[in-house]
Amino acid sequence: MARKAPHRLIQRGGLSDLAGLQNMDDGEFLGALLGMSKVPADDPRRSEWKRAGDALLAERAQSKKKNGRQKESGAQ
Repeated sequence: MARKAPHRLIQRGGLSDLAGLQNMDDGEFLGALLGMSKVPADDPRRSEWKRAGDALLAERAQSKKKNGRQKESGAQ
């Protein structure tokens, strides 16, 4: 379990970069996370956040897959 924690932290940091939040002030960033943590699980905003996040992750995965195929075929 202890080995998973650093990986998860790195993964979460990558998600914040993907969202374009890498230059956000630390206090502002933490405050936003605290605000999100107070939103009830059944709030419609959470469904929208998930939809938007899943869409960006799928787009990123598709892009990586496409780039992998280009490398395999020798395209540059």
